[in-house]
Amino acid sequence: MKINSYPISILYIEPASDLTGVTQIIARTVKYLSKDIFQVHFAASGNDGAHELMQSFGAQVHTIGIDYSLFTFFTSIKQLRALVKDNKIKIVHAHTAKAGFLACYALKNTNTKVVFTGHGWRYLQLKKGIKRFFIKLAEKYIARKATVLTFSTKSKAFATDFVALYQGKIELISTSIDVQEKRISEKEKEFVRVSHSISVADFLVVMVGRISAQKDPNTFLSVIEDVVKQRRDVHFCWIGAGELYEYFTNEIKKRGIEKYITTTGSLANSDAKKLLAASDYMLFTSVYEGLPVSILEAMSQFIPVISAAVGGIPDIISPGITGELFVSRNVKEASSKLLRLLGDPVLSERISTTAHDMIRSSFSPIEKMSSKLTIVYKKIT
Repeated sequence: MKINSYPISILYIEPASDLTGVTQIIARTVKYLSKDIFQVHFAASGNDGAHELMQSFGAQVHTIGIDYSLFTFFTSIKQLRALVKDNKIKIVHAHTAKAGFLACYALKNTNTKVVFTGHGWRYLQLKKGIKRFFIKLAEKYIARKATVLTFSTKSKAFATDFVALYQGKIELISTSIDVQEKRISEKEKEFVRVSHSISVADFLVVMVGRISAQKDPNTFLSVIEDVVKQRRDVHFCWIGAGELYEYFTNEIKKRGIEKYITTTGSLANSDAKKLLAASDYMLFTSVYEGLPVSILEAMSQFIPVISAAVGGIPDIISPGITGELFVSRNVKEASSKLLRLLGDPVLSERISTTAHDMIRSSFSPIEKMSSKLTIVYKKIT
């Protein structure tokens, strides 16, 4: 009979230390894990907003390098092994392939268990080439060594075959969020928009996320160009910063669409949520994803979503019922779907209500994910 000694020390690791979607998912988990059962640690490269957020939820925070580079990889191994040993870590939960490969390699032949959440299988999202080949090898290695968790049925369906080849374990653990039961009032909407110099008279279409190649900002800008040729009562907003922020703002000027888009840069999580709630639609242009929290949050706040059909997104968006989908990077299709909803308030209302009810029944309350993860963690220790 296995007897657990509490609290169990668990370490969450991810490459980035800013407030990414992955960070938000980890934060939700950390916040609602029982501190009587778990002693929580968090580690990431850098020392940005993620550390402060995790500390606010009672986690001990650390900085380690997480990369595939030959120049830093073996240093990262030493750092992770020392961190695990010094803090008697029983479980390392790695998010993304970089963190997963590092954890599995560094902790082989130890008693520390590795749990991996990849937010989609990265190698499937790449075109054929040397990078795809090596990422696939890394993810196969992770599948052989770790307990694999997925957020979507599509990802699990693939993973069940992929992981089974290596006798790995696979679990479907849906993320969870709080759901707003009422729409934002017109007075609140006006206050939020005015604070960002956005007209209340226009339809507001938002994107939430890092301005990065993954999120495909060029498609977002091309859709703006298409839409404003037909409608001048639409304003767009990108909530977030990122490595392509300067490129993005320069591209806006180059295309001459400054008056149709607002860029917020980095916002506090609470402010980003308020601006999302004050919008009318979400246009999500990513080229690869797991199951984005920002889409779930938009749906929970009665915001219809028009999204690229990537990753686990088709699990939650049924076209014409809980949102609209388009082929990734297909500007014409994305523009057409958005224009259709802009011109059909009855359909938009029906989609927003149906999506909200689906999120409430399947992805809330927010504590649900932590409860499911607790079962998995107890099972493997």
